[in-house]
Amino acid sequence: MRYQIAHERALEFAIEGFRIHDIIRWSWLYDSAKLSELQNHDGDFNSWTAGKKYLPIPQTELDVNPNLLPNSAN
Repeated sequence: MRYQIAHERALEFAIEGFRIHDIIRWSWLYDSAKLSELQNHDGDFNSWTAGKKYLPIPQTELDVNPNLLPNSAN
């Protein structure tokens, strides 16, 4: 059932740009079999490496808030 739901959501969200949220939520980037499947279907996943799951915090936000620390993507 989970496979069928994942497949349906992939078809539904592929164009809308929301599919990455499911991929992250279901930890497919850390499952070697699922990551291999993603890489076979979408070349954009070939450059993914572990630890690069965050977007960098904009420098303007870091400048404005002295309590904010950069994350691993900065």
